[in-house]
Amino acid sequence: MDFRLICLYEFKLGQAAAKTSRKVNKAFGQRSTNKRTIQCWFQKFRNGDISLQRQKNFHGINVLENEKIKKMVEHNPRITVRELTGELNVSVETVSNYLKLINMKEKMDSYVPHEYTPN
Repeated sequence: MDFRLICLYEFKLGQAAAKTSRKVNKAFGQRSTNKRTIQCWFQKFRNGDISLQRQKNFHGINVLENEKIKKMVEHNPRITVRELTGELNVSVETVSNYLKLINMKEKMDSYVPHEYTPN
């Protein structure tokens, strides 16, 4: 679900990003979005950009998109970052950052969980 319109609505009402995040998660389920994504949108609105279109250089990615990335990699560990970006219409940097966040590492053309090995 795309929460940008809800964010703009809450921003116009003078709500804080943290409160908006809590309200969205209460209405649509925990982890529907995260505070940082909403803070990025609020900053965008404060800067005068009230466009609701996703910008190529805008790196806000919501939790539902994160889950899509995770499921796609679990379903096909050989999927490339470029294929993920094309499928989800997000930047290479966004996908790469999320894969690092969930400790997925590319090994021999497949994404596998990164295993911690103490030195």
